[in-house]
Amino acid sequence: MKCIGGSPSKRRRTLPETRKKISEALRGRKFSAEHREKMSEALRGRKLSAEHREKMSEAHKGKKLSTEHRRKISEAHRGKKFSAEHRRKLSKAKQGHKISPENRQKIRAAWESKRKRGDIRRGHMATYWKGGRSNRGGYVIVLKPGHPGGDAQGYVYEQRLVMEKHLGRLLGLREVVHHINGNRVDNRIENLMLFPSFVEHLAYHREQRKKLT
Repeated sequence: MKCIGGSPSKRRRTLPETRKKISEALRGRKFSAEHREKMSEALRGRKLSAEHREKMSEAHKGKKLSTEHRRKISEAHRGKKFSAEHRRKLSKAKQGHKISPENRQKIRAAWESKRKRGDIRRGHMATYWKGGRSNRGGYVIVLKPGHPGGDAQGYVYEQRLVMEKHLGRLLGLREVVHHINGNRVDNRIENLMLFPSFVEHLAYHREQRKKLT
């Protein structure tokens, strides 16, 4: 039985002019939600070749999206969690990417506009909310708005919070919490030691170094 389209190697390729005409004909066309869902399902898991991705990149270069389009993209990605591999690829793609002064000005203006509207998502409303726990210099910090020992963003070192709970009082600004086993993220109370000041904490470390030599 003869194949209507012929063998893959003998099939006629669409000319660039024809592809351009098809693109122009489809431009501005609105698809139904059902149609978009079918297209999404058909493309799901499909891997594009490096050449295809390069062509798509060139086609979108310099293209300006409308405010409505950008809003829809933002809504679609809100709360979406990427895998570690995906985040690594995104990070690699952005390495060495320089933002033009014009683009920086636009970003600054957009953030300023959000700030004035009160639309900046903070705390548990933020996209990348991790329960108020983060890492700073190897130490665990916890978000505690209103805490006297908090920084400008309201974060407090976890070892200080653990010690305060154990003692039943707030720590003084000069008091230092030391990790006995040297593990900065091990904030069990049995692994913590309190020093009245930084000077005494430093003297303790000096004595420990003498013992090792």
